[in-house]
Amino acid sequence: MGSANRHSIETAIVAPDTAVIRFQGYLGQEAGEELMRVAEPLLRGGHIRLAVGISRCPAIASPGVAWLIELMERVTGDFAGGLVFFGLDKSQIELLTFMEILTQVPHAPSEAAALDLLRS
Repeated sequence: MGSANRHSIETAIVAPDTAVIRFQGYLGQEAGEELMRVAEPLLRGGHIRLAVGISRCPAIASPGVAWLIELMERVTGDFAGGLVFFGLDKSQIELLTFMEILTQVPHAPSEAAALDLLRS
């Protein structure tokens, strides 16, 4: 695996229905698939409010955007839950707004702010 494809995903359960997913690395096809493999059991386990951090993501490829859309649809549609992205930089905000992701789910500057949004 090349260095451009390296990524890591951490999770934390912060409330009975809320979890945090912290993504680090290049968000492409492989990473997007893993993101969904991590999110799916959380959702099925009742953690339907997710704060997803991608602040340490140097690039989001087209397949990565597609997986973020899939995540959004699973959380907000299939599970009627809440999703907030946090830690986005200016270019990520522009990309996710252009792709109409941030017109449907909010983003926050920090994990704490994202959790506050999920609680409200």
